[in-house]
Amino acid sequence: LPVAGGGEPDLEEPHPGVFAFPLLPEDFCRLLWEEVHHYERAAVADRGADLPLHVRHDGNIGDLQDCGFAPTFRALEGVLGPVLARCMPDVGAFEIHHAFLTRNYVGREENATFKVHCDKSDLTINICLHASADVQGSTVGFYDSLGPGEVPMEPRDRRYTYVHRVGHSVVHDGRQWHKTDPITQGTRGSLIAWARVLPENRERPPVGALVRLAARPRTSEGVLSGGAIGVLVEDDG
Repeated sequence: LPVAGGGEPDLEEPHPGVFAFPLLPEDFCRLLWEEVHHYERAAVADRGADLPLHVRHDGNIGDLQDCGFAPTFRALEGVLGPVLARCMPDVGAFEIHHAFLTRNYVGREENATFKVHCDKSDLTINICLHASADVQGSTVGFYDSLGPGEVPMEPRDRRYTYVHRVGHSVVHDGRQWHKTDPITQGTRGSLIAWARVLPENRERPPVGALVRLAARPRTSEGVLSGGAIGVLVEDDG
């Protein structure tokens, strides 16, 4: 997979836990954008070919990992790994498990219904693949995290607005509150990839309220900090 600039990208952290950087060359983004649309046309034109085509609730193309693009995502993991090691050293190994294409254009009804939300991912990777020369809007707002169950309010809790550029990526924790803004001119689209941290890299729970040590453990592998053996006594969800 080609990398923008051919070396380590310049990293910015415009909001805590939100990282922006150039990732892919514009020519590659154009090719990937066209290939996804070529796949969509082929799947629609020849249903007998049994090509999977997943249409999301917003009309965009979903589940790209099941449509022949999994090798692309494996290569993308390899490109992103060194970058995330710099800006998110605690993440460790990860894998992209879900990806979809967004297409924003004036007149698209869903553009007026974007809400402040979090994602069902450990990491969200947003790569701009397409932007017309006259695009306006279709930015992403990032918000302060409030107390449990509290949804940030617009514009009170907005702290940063990210402006897309083709080939550039913005990466953040899936729990980060964000919202795509309406597009007012032109067209724009992104590849959105959801990644999960692999289990061996998740922090192990300490001995405490959630676990207790087993008196005579029958396993040689610990599940607690420091490799201690324990059994679960309570699940906090």
